[in-house]
Amino acid sequence: LWSSRKMIGPEQYESTMQAFASMKAKDNADSRLVSMALNNDSQGMANLNKTPAEGIEALEKFWAKRQVPLAERAVALMDTGARHNMPAAYKALGKYLAPALAQLGNPDGTINADNSKLYDTVSQRLAKAQASGDTMMYTELLSGLPEDARNKFMRIRAYQQRSYTVDEAYRRAAADEIMLAKLSPQ
Repeated sequence: LWSSRKMIGPEQYESTMQAFASMKAKDNADSRLVSMALNNDSQGMANLNKTPAEGIEALEKFWAKRQVPLAERAVALMDTGARHNMPAAYKALGKYLAPALAQLGNPDGTINADNSKLYDTVSQRLAKAQASGDTMMYTELLSGLPEDARNKFMRIRAYQQRSYTVDEAYRRAAADEIMLAKLSPQ
């Protein structure tokens, strides 16, 4: 259309069409990689010279583009990790959980509902996995969390295991952090 109406020249038209074709090819390759990551198709990823971690990274970009809610991303990663015994999926889960843990409590003392939902989703699935003897989810999730988030996560879970609600467990863990920060290094 552009070329026939003489809006652009033949060289510019050809260049634009090549760029479009290249973009579509990249989108198709990314879509294939996302599918392979969700199915832990290690042979397919190897054929593309990609690792499972790169597959998970492509999956995360796919979700970001589509604005998939964090709790849904977490469930998909946990499902993929459980179905395919995929440590990279559990480790990636830490990227979503760490900010949720940091922002679990609101400045006014209430609990942030979205972050609480994400934490609760992960915590419940983790409890089921541990009850069935699956320790990979816990160890890989912890390895995907920065140290401060890892400590907070373990404190909150410890209080929950003593029958506190998420809200109360968070408040107690936050009080523990304040107390520990006041202690001298000795």
